[in-house]
Amino acid sequence: MNKETFHILFIIFFKKLAIKNLLLRTMLVVFTLVDILAQSYEWNTISEVPSGMNKIYFVDPINGWVVGDSGKIYSTVNGGTTWLPQISGTINKLVSLYFIDNQIGLGVSETGIYRTTDGGNNFT
Repeated sequence: MNKETFHILFIIFFKKLAIKNLLLRTMLVVFTLVDILAQSYEWNTISEVPSGMNKIYFVDPINGWVVGDSGKIYSTVNGGTTWLPQISGTINKLVSLYFIDNQIGLGVSETGIYRTTDGGNNFT
């Protein structure tokens, strides 16, 4: 596959996903900009999170969260280099999350909505 074909497939893939999530639209812009600046199609893994994660959200380039099955939630304060577990307050599958800033956010499970005002250390 040549670079042009890969680039087109990459854009089509993320555009389809972007319809569901504003974050993915933002990621498309970032990835396209990175591609233009780097002129490379190589990806480097900076860290890994456990399997069963459903949604990721960053409020800025360094503060982010990922949520998943069984109420699992992890946060990063260094752009995803490391992820630390947090307590979500539920054992239900977390399907989405949104943060206003690095302190105030919402987590959505299959059965309810949970709020944090301390960066995800406590959800109620």
